[in-house]
Amino acid sequence: MCGVTGFIDDKKRLNSEVATKHVRAMNDKIIHRGPDDSGVWFDEKNGIYLGHQRLSILDLSKAGHQPMSSYSKRYHIVYNGEIYNHLSLRRSLIKEGYTNEWNGTSDTETLLACFDHYGIEKTMDMIDGMFAIAVWDQIARKLFLIRDRFGEKPLYYTAPNFINGYIIFGSELSAIAAHPNFSSKINRSSLQQYMRFGYVPWSESIYCGVSKVRPGTITRIDPRNLHINEKEYWNTLNVAKECSQKKFTGTMSDATDYLEKLLKKKIENQMLSDVPLGAFLSGGIDSSLVTSIMQGISNKPVKTFTIGFEESGWDE
Repeated sequence: MCGVTGFIDDKKRLNSEVATKHVRAMNDKIIHRGPDDSGVWFDEKNGIYLGHQRLSILDLSKAGHQPMSSYSKRYHIVYNGEIYNHLSLRRSLIKEGYTNEWNGTSDTETLLACFDHYGIEKTMDMIDGMFAIAVWDQIARKLFLIRDRFGEKPLYYTAPNFINGYIIFGSELSAIAAHPNFSSKINRSSLQQYMRFGYVPWSESIYCGVSKVRPGTITRIDPRNLHINEKEYWNTLNVAKECSQKKFTGTMSDATDYLEKLLKKKIENQMLSDVPLGAFLSGGIDSSLVTSIMQGISNKPVKTFTIGFEESGWDE
């Protein structure tokens, strides 16, 4: 788990020294998300400031430091999550003539190489993972805020008319609230929803003027006028409708074998790590099955965890 922060200062009121202090203050609020490394990048001319807190999982070296810039220097990124198919994407890039030298083995570098080679929208159709991305396109002069298909990784941003001349974004509301120009005010409608459902649904947040980037959506922001454009790159309902029209024609045994093959492939892709892996056993079928497949793939014993209570009836 890492954390991203940043903001747009469309009127360029702040010099870089003051602005980077604001970003570091935002980073400090989410240091629990990534205590291994911290970084800030800025483009003072365009009023763009990016921050990152890193939890090192892939490529523990300095080559995995964020914010990170693409080989072409067109794209500058802060990113939280993991691209599960990043090794196959690297192989595809090389087959298609990508000859630039790799600095390290991080999926962040792979993501930037894909942006350089394919562009942002095509890359989103190709990647498999969980992520929250903030990337500045130096040529298009646009900031892109992007979330994974199901919204596993959080990403919030302020409305352009909420804070005059600023759009602030971050992995957590606490990071946004750390910006000195942010004024906290509870959204009563969101509070009502929270009391009813136990969470704030859809794209709103507990604060007025702060929204979630929608799952499966690219949110493009122009810093010159703070105009926001949203484009959906993946829709759960549309995919479900398409799949319902593709009937499986095999036997029950064929279906079982196919499901097992898919599970093994997905779990193996998610086991890519430069630090020790573990599994949480909740006592249900899902976690037991996942752990069993992990052990079948791994050549080392898989570390597992569970929860026990003094009242044994509550044990996981």
